[in-house]
Amino acid sequence: MKKNLHKLFGNCLNRIKNLFFYNKFLFCFFVLSFGAIISYILIKCFLKISDNQIWIIIDIIGNIFIACFCSYIFFIFQIFIPEEKNKNLIKKSFYTILLDVSRSMKQIFENIFFISNRKFDTDNCSREIFEEISKNLDLSKNSNLDKIIYYDGQSKLTKLALKEALIYYSNKIDNDINKALFIGIKFMDTEIIALLENILTSEFHHSFCKEILNFVDGIPFKNEPAILAEMIFSYFEFYKKLEIFVNQSKVFAKANRKYKKL
Repeated sequence: MKKNLHKLFGNCLNRIKNLFFYNKFLFCFFVLSFGAIISYILIKCFLKISDNQIWIIIDIIGNIFIACFCSYIFFIFQIFIPEEKNKNLIKKSFYTILLDVSRSMKQIFENIFFISNRKFDTDNCSREIFEEISKNLDLSKNSNLDKIIYYDGQSKLTKLALKEALIYYSNKIDNDINKALFIGIKFMDTEIIALLENILTSEFHHSFCKEILNFVDGIPFKNEPAILAEMIFSYFEFYKKLEIFVNQSKVFAKANRKYKKL
């Protein structure tokens, strides 16, 4: 019972806070109108004034504040609450897309680590490890890039070559991020928007996955492990930031629990 009351009280405070930040001027005027109406009622009940002209003025002012108060109540139910519901639906869609981006990026790293017979572990990645892995990424035709792997990390039997898997996931990340930017540009922090744009324009994603791997008859790229490792490591840094963001989201936590039950 106490938990439910505490949750209800917290939700009410959040709604009031959102209402305040939605339009500070209207909210302040609403509070002023409420105070004026209370004062008007008290004056009518307890104050005795013999001058009718003063009562007429008081009634006019009181009716104006009552009209403003009612208008704001109408605004809350007809505009603010529907917009809040729509915004929450958009946020859920946004976080779900970010979750998909995070999983796709994770699949890219798991596929790359697979070539070196390693298991991808977010907590134990360094430039040195990426350099060792980069040495095994032979970019010549018919190389390790054509080694068949399970690309989706689930129990499905679909198989793709590493090259095809990297292209598949990079294209999926492109589509998902573009969708996320389209629906989230109006209400999301500039920090997460900038992170998504950095992922799209990163050297590994844009140059390696999107351009180099699309050459069919050979890849005109000198495999310098240090350079390639730096590209992958920078991409990994973006992945970690995205993972932190989605893990901090309550919406993500709910979506992740549902995903694990599937």
